[in-house]
Amino acid sequence: MQAYLPKTFTILTFACLLTACAATPTQAHAGKHRATVTVVKALPAGHRALVVGNVRYFAHGGVYYRPHNGKYRVVAAPIGLRVATLPAGFVTINLNSGRLFRHGNTFYRAANRGFVVIGQPRGIRIVS
Repeated sequence: MQAYLPKTFTILTFACLLTACAATPTQAHAGKHRATVTVVKALPAGHRALVVGNVRYFAHGGVYYRPHNGKYRVVAAPIGLRVATLPAGFVTINLNSGRLFRHGNTFYRAANRGFVVIGQPRGIRIVS
C-alpha cells in the first residue's frame, strides 16, 4: 500500500531540502578573508600630502589615503615611505635580525634620521 502525500507537503519538503543544501554566504566563504574597504568623504583636518614612487597619498595619524572616485580610500602605508617619527601607539618588536616597530598592520625599521615602512616580516602574524 502506497502512502498518499498531499502535493503541498511534497513541494514544501523539496524546497526545505534545497534550502538546507545551499551554502549560506558565511559557509561559502568560510576560511576566506574578505577585505574591508574604508572610504571617507573628506580627509581629516591636519592631513599631509606625500608622493611615493609617483603615487600621491595623504596621511594623518598613521592612516594613509588615496583619492578614489571623488572620495578617499584608506590604504596600507606605502612600502619605502620614510617618516621622521612613528605614529602614536606604535609597538616595538625585538627580533634576532633587529628591532622593528609596528602600528596597526604597518611595520617600520629605523633608518637615517627616521623610519622606513617595510613589508610584513616573515614569521610575524598579526592577531586581532
